[in-house]
Amino acid sequence: MKNQAKAIEATRLALYKLADKKSLTSPDIIKQSQKLDRLLNRHILNKNKAI
Repeated sequence: MKNQAKAIEATRLALYKLADKKSLTSPDIIKQSQKLDRLLNRHILNKNKAI
């Protein structure tokens, strides 16, 4: 789970950096946001399995 948290934070940081440079509707922002969504969804599913 620690690797997952690191991946989430790295992806979130990359999204923030992109957002400083590009429009929020740019394809790069959308792709990065979708990547973050997938990581967060996977993290939540894994967390729920542990319960």
